[in-house]
Amino acid sequence: MTDAPSIAALIVPWDPGSAVERLSRALAKRGLSPYSRPLPAGYRPAPGEWVGAVLLPLPPVRRGRDSYPNSAVVPADVARVFDLAMWISAAHPDEVIVGWRRFAGLEPCAKVLWGGKPRWKDGDDPDHEVAFEVPRGQPAEVRPPAEPRVPLECEHITSLLRAIVHPLKDPIRQGGVAWLHASSILI
Repeated sequence: MTDAPSIAALIVPWDPGSAVERLSRALAKRGLSPYSRPLPAGYRPAPGEWVGAVLLPLPPVRRGRDSYPNSAVVPADVARVFDLAMWISAAHPDEVIVGWRRFAGLEPCAKVLWGGKPRWKDGDDPDHEVAFEVPRGQPAEVRPPAEPRVPLECEHITSLLRAIVHPLKDPIRQGGVAWLHASSILI
């Protein structure tokens, strides 16, 4: 166990610039548009009203002779990282992405997704984002739509993220991006 603060990230098979474009397209399908201002002091957005994140480059993943860029999408809302992962995965159904979270005092958990659904997890998590229990470890009959271009093991992901992922207070002021839902009172 760790007493470090709660943190989360999505691992996506894109460089940070491409990741912002793909995130924007995915979040537009959920009614969210780019939002460039910090949230008002003390304002607590409702779930799904606002998404803020910082994007960080990760070492590329090598598959044979090929090398693929990877990015960590570090969301401000740690508790909803797996919901965000499902939204992004649904918009890019043939891409394998990984949601990763470590709550303070608990061990980290990674969930592998494609087609908008978590397919398996590495670690313990109650799976609140879906109405079923996500299998622990890759089931023999479950095969990704293509060879994954992101790391899949929680231990490896944790070692990549430990030094670079930190809690976010204000993603915009920390060089990140944000999106706001069309129904928000902030519009």
